[in-house]
Amino acid sequence: IYLILGEGWQVYANYKPQSRLRREFIRLKGLGTLCPFTSWCWCFLGFSFLFNGVIALAVDQGQADRVEPWMLRTAIVLWEVSSPFALLVSTVIKYAIWPVVLAGGKPHNLAGFRNQMQHNFNSIFSLVEVALLGGIKVNFKHLSLATMVGIIYILFTWIMAPLYYGNKTVGPQYLYFFMDTTLGTTTTLALIALLVALTAFFGIFAGIEMLIEAIAGTLWTKIMFVVVLSGVVCKFR
Repeated sequence: IYLILGEGWQVYANYKPQSRLRREFIRLKGLGTLCPFTSWCWCFLGFSFLFNGVIALAVDQGQADRVEPWMLRTAIVLWEVSSPFALLVSTVIKYAIWPVVLAGGKPHNLAGFRNQMQHNFNSIFSLVEVALLGGIKVNFKHLSLATMVGIIYILFTWIMAPLYYGNKTVGPQYLYFFMDTTLGTTTTLALIALLVALTAFFGIFAGIEMLIEAIAGTLWTKIMFVVVLSGVVCKFR
């Protein structure tokens, strides 16, 4: 709601020099603010916490029998696609997007409040949940969920590309430079790498949960684990 009702923002995709796309600022406002993958992940995580909170409240109030099976399944799926993707978003922003944006020398707002929340605190919230609070599991058998969401987002990106400006003068635009279809083989390899990364981070997050269980340390040990891992994947300025 905050994103949709807010003023929105401009995105400048730092396309590669060999790109044949016209470089333009893309204005995201209203429902358009939900187009970035980071917004998808943020919404997934928010709805995941909402569903899990409602279920936990029902159990606490002695009304567990009123929790429908579809709510349980939805809560699990939302958590399994949001928590690993949160780490992926933070990692990509820190090690891929930040360096390119800084090298491009164009105006950006990566250190702003909204970007900090979507790029960093999504991972922090996920790690706090799994290490200090509910400890919800990510089932490795559901690995295909990560690949499926990745494919859906790629298709969504291709559909939206010509709609940001809606005319032949500007042509298609992409929010992320690695989605640029004019790069030929480079784009193909980048999309394959993206799907591999989505799948890999699903496994990584499942491994993090197993590691936390194996450590089984004190509260302070788990807090330090969250702090260290957050420092690895998050960049604040």
